[in-house]
Amino acid sequence: MENNDVQGLLSMQLEWKGLSVQLELKIKAQDADGRQPVVADAADATGNVADDVAGGAAAAAEAAEGALNAVEVIRRVAGDVGVARQWYAVYRALADAGAVSVGDYDTFCRWVAEAVPDHPHMPVRDELQRMAVLSFARPVAQWNPTNAPVRGKRFDDYLRLARAVALEIAKTKVS
Repeated sequence: MENNDVQGLLSMQLEWKGLSVQLELKIKAQDADGRQPVVADAADATGNVADDVAGGAAAAAEAAEGALNAVEVIRRVAGDVGVARQWYAVYRALADAGAVSVGDYDTFCRWVAEAVPDHPHMPVRDELQRMAVLSFARPVAQWNPTNAPVRGKRFDDYLRLARAVALEIAKTKVS
């Protein structure tokens, strides 16, 4: 028996919060030497696999919902972004809320491109990364005007934008 031989097929349709996922699992089984098929109680195996798959699908759906919420927040605040580097304030507020991982600029840039593809000031990964210095490398609540990569009115603009994002995140989670 070769490693490619399929012992069974599990197919299921999952619905969660308006998302529909079709999953097909090919079940392969062999002993440690690769000679004899491993036989398990199909009801138990299917139940455990189905539970694991359902849990994974729910987590994936929850992540997708988080991305959709982040994209909506980005749409709502995009009009306040006057220069490309200001997207850092939006990114950092989303990272503080757990919508995007700290340092995951690629995902954030993809979300912006999806949310507002015609925005005149699109974020650039390298520019966002350069902004993560001094107090801007920490959560927005710890930003400090005396220890930031921008000063004066520019700092105030970044802070105002980050706070607007936090407010939109709160509204999105409530609705």
